[in-house]
Amino acid sequence: MLDACGSDVIELGVPHWNPVMDGPVIQVGRRRSFPLSSARDTISVERKTKNLSLRFQRAFERALATGVDVDAIMAMLSEVVPELSCPITVLSYFHPVLEYGVSKFLAAMNEVGARGLIVPDLPLEEAETLRKEAKTKKIEMVFHTTPSTQKGRTREIAKASEGFLYLVKTRQSSPLNIGPPRQETDKPVAVGFGVSEPEHVRQLSAWGADGVIVGSALVQRLARRCHPAKG
Repeated sequence: MLDACGSDVIELGVPHWNPVMDGPVIQVGRRRSFPLSSARDTISVERKTKNLSLRFQRAFERALATGVDVDAIMAMLSEVVPELSCPITVLSYFHPVLEYGVSKFLAAMNEVGARGLIVPDLPLEEAETLRKEAKTKKIEMVFHTTPSTQKGRTREIAKASEGFLYLVKTRQSSPLNIGPPRQETDKPVAVGFGVSEPEHVRQLSAWGADGVIVGSALVQRLARRCHPAKG
C-alpha cells in the first residue's frame, strides 16, 4: 500500500522492549510484538519508574504474543522486497542488532534486499564499527540531527549519513530552520517526528524540507482498522 501510494522509502521498525526514542503510539505497537509475559514484566518495571496511564496499561496487557523477531522480519522482507519499487530502510535499536550479531544482522539485510539502516540510540561516535561492517554489506546508514545541534556536529553527522539526512522536528522547532543542516550537505533533508497531517507536510515543504517521515499517524490508522490479535 505504501509503495503504491508513492513512498520514496519505506521504514520498517524492529520491535524492541524499550523503544525510548519512539512516540507513545509506536511504543505500544512495538511492545505488542512481545509475549504477554514479557509485557507484564515490563509494565511492573515501568510502574516503578513512571506513571503509565490506565489506558496504556490495559492496552499493553491485552497485547498478544505474535512471535515477531529479527528472523521473522527478514523472512517477511524476503517475500515483500522483490515486489516493491521503493527501497526498504530498517530502523532498529542497537540491542537487537548486537544480540542477533552485527555481521549476521547486516548480512541478512543485504540478502533480503533492504537498503538502509537507522539505529536511533547509537551516537555517531560509537557507530564506527557498525558503519564499517555496513559498508561491506552494501547497507547505507542514516543518522539523525536536530535544529539545535551545533554546526560542527551537524557537519559530521551529515557527512556520515547516507541516502538522506534525518532531521528531528522538536516542539521548539517551529518554524523549522532547515537552512543550517542544508548548508552542511547536498543530500536530501527529510524531517520526522510529529508529522501527522497534510498541513504539516505542506508547511515543512514550504520551509525547505526535501521529504517527510510519517510513523505514528500511519500506525494509528492501522490500529483503528486491525484487531489487536492480528497486529
